[in-house]
Amino acid sequence: EQNVRARVLVPVFAYPALFRMRFKLPSDYDFTYFEDKEGSVFKVNSTVDGSFVMPEEPFAITDKTDFITSSGFKRLLIDFSKTKVSRSQIKAITTSMIKGQPLPGVSRFNWKDGFYSPQQMEEYRLSNERAAERKAAAARNGGKPPRGGKRR
Repeated sequence: EQNVRARVLVPVFAYPALFRMRFKLPSDYDFTYFEDKEGSVFKVNSTVDGSFVMPEEPFAITDKTDFITSSGFKRLLIDFSKTKVSRSQIKAITTSMIKGQPLPGVSRFNWKDGFYSPQQMEEYRLSNERAAERKAAAARNGGKPPRGGKRR
């Protein structure tokens, strides 16, 4: 496992392309930014070579590089493609890596608590329990859904 880890390239900073299309968007798509239903902002970049959607906030775990390298991963990727980065941003990223401090205004994406949320998992569990209770009640009533109100 250590041998494999030493060969893996770990992205620690990027504006990841979330969706790619192999065509230039039509001219009536006259916007660059849009929001999803949660209010997250995304950027659309369209050229003759293709189009892609990326988050407005970069993904960054630059403050975790000591932990990553001590775990056996030796190759780190800082991806500045598809965006312009200022000298002050490069300095902030470097400082984050050296001092182990999180960058402001970035997303952890799926680092530790991105896709896994204890609160969300508990909500899913409770929702599944309620669905199972409704199904069991319908089975007890001969396949009919339970009627509202309390039984006496």
